[in-house]
Amino acid sequence: VRGVGVIAGLWAVCAWAGQAFVPELRGGPSVLSGAEDLRVEYRGDNDLFAFVGRPNGMENDRWYTNGSKLSARWAIDPQTLGLGPQSRLFLSASLGQLIYTPRSTSIQSPQELDGDRPNTGWLGLSFGADAVIRQAPLTVVGRENGHSRFGAELFAGAGGPWSFAGWTQATVHHMADGLTGHHGSFPSPQGWDHTQTQPYAAMDLSAFAETSLFALRARRTVAGAAPSLQLLTAVRADAGGSLDAGALNATLVGGWTGDPVDPERVGVPFAAFLFARAEGRAVAWNASIDRPVRGARRSRHEPWVGEFSAGVVFRLWHVELEFSQLYRSNETATLPRAFQTGQWIGDVAVAITFWSPAASPPHDAAGAPGSRSSGALAPAAARRR
Repeated sequence: VRGVGVIAGLWAVCAWAGQAFVPELRGGPSVLSGAEDLRVEYRGDNDLFAFVGRPNGMENDRWYTNGSKLSARWAIDPQTLGLGPQSRLFLSASLGQLIYTPRSTSIQSPQELDGDRPNTGWLGLSFGADAVIRQAPLTVVGRENGHSRFGAELFAGAGGPWSFAGWTQATVHHMADGLTGHHGSFPSPQGWDHTQTQPYAAMDLSAFAETSLFALRARRTVAGAAPSLQLLTAVRADAGGSLDAGALNATLVGGWTGDPVDPERVGVPFAAFLFARAEGRAVAWNASIDRPVRGARRSRHEPWVGEFSAGVVFRLWHVELEFSQLYRSNETATLPRAFQTGQWIGDVAVAITFWSPAASPPHDAAGAPGSRSSGALAPAAARRR
């Protein structure tokens, strides 16, 4: 029996500018949108949100069909881990559910799967920590504006029937069908009783490191944000019973962003930026594909998976909104060749943020004015020119 391990995708702190970082919902909230001491966020992935049409006439509800996550992230004193004043330290917790299905909701028997990924899901909790520091040793342009970010997240939950994914999909489809007034607009899923993976429980770990390659940022700020253009690269490792994988990615961000390490604490923060990200992932185990279904031919994962995503983030005062589109290459090696195509997924996030306003001028340890405090809630020195 495979040991406890990382969920094939819940969400880890693992990443970067707030975009969907699947698998699955593996995207830490943004560190570029300004001052933040507490963030409460809802994030949802769904293939129904994708702009691009359905390949080969296939329906929307297929493969990775839905993910929902409610999370909280809060700042603590960086000195807790011995970090210096030019740093930020966060703890996070989340609760979420993922839903995976075959290529069609009409598949009812194990034989009809024919090597496709089975019906399955994941329901679980995560707890994590991540740090942001000014040091960025790989930055070749704008090192004074660069940053590095690293962290880890622990997951605990259950998959298969214990995830209640089948019940969730059937209930939502029934409600949506009634709301639209068009019977059959959201077909009732047929195969959860016979094509679902066996139940399992898992605890899992994910870790990452990210750093700037170049970081251009204007000196003058407005509402805590300044025009910037940044390129980052990151590595990630996922280990355990739900996912064994390693990933390398690059992210390009442009727009009005806050300082990722020492954001200004203004009364009404503002940020607006675009991002584009590419990732290559080597996969050794994916429980949402590789776990067996009684009476069905064993499905196997693709050892190499690629992703590309692009989107927009907008923050004004306490509210932050995000929307992105993600393309993922085929994940199932045993899928019939006629259906071996990539998948488009849409991601939507809404966050409410809280922060303490700027107060008195910062002091160093000796009480001299002009130095930045290392406290998580301490104000940053004004950078307006």
